[in-house]
Amino acid sequence: MGAFLRTLKSFEVTLSSTTDAVLDNDQLAQVGRSSRLKVRRPNGIHADMADDGGDRKLLVYNGRTATLFDPQTKYYATVQAPPTLREVANLLNDRYGIELPAADLFAWGTDKVDTSGIRSADFLGVTQVDGVLTDHFALRQDGFDWQIWIEQGRTPVPRKLLITTTSDPAKPQHSVLMRWNLAPKFAAGIFDFKPPAGSQRIVIQKVDGTLDTPGK
Repeated sequence: MGAFLRTLKSFEVTLSSTTDAVLDNDQLAQVGRSSRLKVRRPNGIHADMADDGGDRKLLVYNGRTATLFDPQTKYYATVQAPPTLREVANLLNDRYGIELPAADLFAWGTDKVDTSGIRSADFLGVTQVDGVLTDHFALRQDGFDWQIWIEQGRTPVPRKLLITTTSDPAKPQHSVLMRWNLAPKFAAGIFDFKPPAGSQRIVIQKVDGTLDTPGK
């Protein structure tokens, strides 16, 4: 799967996810999100992200800058970005606390994936996901159980992912369903952010509480 993902020069994937939030009384409350990622390797991504509460964000990256835009308020923030998708995913998460949906897609099949923590892995058989035959695997590591469904045949892409946090007594789960377009046609300039009329640039806050300095 990882080796095949590395061969894709461009792709589009639609993600439908549900995440359990643990309430103060340990009850689980489910939150839904959807994302559409248009990807051009090694340095282009256009991600349209929304949750079931109506909050929507747009992330655009072109190998030089990454921009997060809120269509409702028309505020946007642009930061200098590293030259690859994997690096920009790490930057957004580590410096700004922004999680790029399915960021593992840019690491699977590389030496950046640490498999030393996997305690067990089992093949559970062949099942259908969205009418597609997949190989179903269950893996275990400290603090997490996870399952993955990988499409059979010539295009072994991940079709579904389920992660259970076993270190929390409530055992919350995060589930992602993936639908792929492996021969997309992207509009010219889709990876370059152009501020819509009436939009306003703002300064983004880092995870340490300080404000980012534009241009650095």
